[in-house]
Amino acid sequence: MTVRHDEAAARTERARAIGLFRYQLIREAADPALSPKARGRLVRQIAAKQHLDPSGRAVRISRDTLDRWIRAWRAGGFDALVPSPRQSSPRLPVEVVESDPPRRLVTRVTNDIDAILELFASGAFNAVVDLVKLLGIVIVMVSLDRPLRPRRRRGRGAGRQRADRAAAVRLSLYLCFSDAPRPRRRSAGRAGVRAF
Repeated sequence: MTVRHDEAAARTERARAIGLFRYQLIREAADPALSPKARGRLVRQIAAKQHLDPSGRAVRISRDTLDRWIRAWRAGGFDALVPSPRQSSPRLPVEVVESDPPRRLVTRVTNDIDAILELFASGAFNAVVDLVKLLGIVIVMVSLDRPLRPRRRRGRGAGRQRADRAAAVRLSLYLCFSDAPRPRRRSAGRAGVRAF
């Protein structure tokens, strides 16, 4: 016997042990004589408890998983409860690896990562971010301009007040989202000291 054959036999034995573990959990709940209400109650009780899996770890199994195992058992019997062996296939086709040496592939990947990092470090990425901010500001300003547009009214100054409010909102948005220096208010600190 080879090592590969021993590993395959061990995997098959482990899969059968997992299948037996699953069957032991769902055996009572899978009884076709149970009503859906009784089955649901039993599945909830099983899900509330901790169980020892084939490797000896304490695990909890969710209700959805138990229901899935019951459906699989009904459709395919015990073999449906046994997990299928994992197929470890390479992600890259063999032709790619054989045609390009691994060093070239690694070099290509590291160069691509360096180019992406350089893009972030350069101003190109910041320019795109600023463009998105500017687009957002324009959208907000246009959406606020429509409801605040002055309407014709008979009273004096009503339209002017709405226009002033709209201008104040635009200015506050501009100052909030731009990197421009904020206007400073004059304080009477020094002038007050000189007066005394």
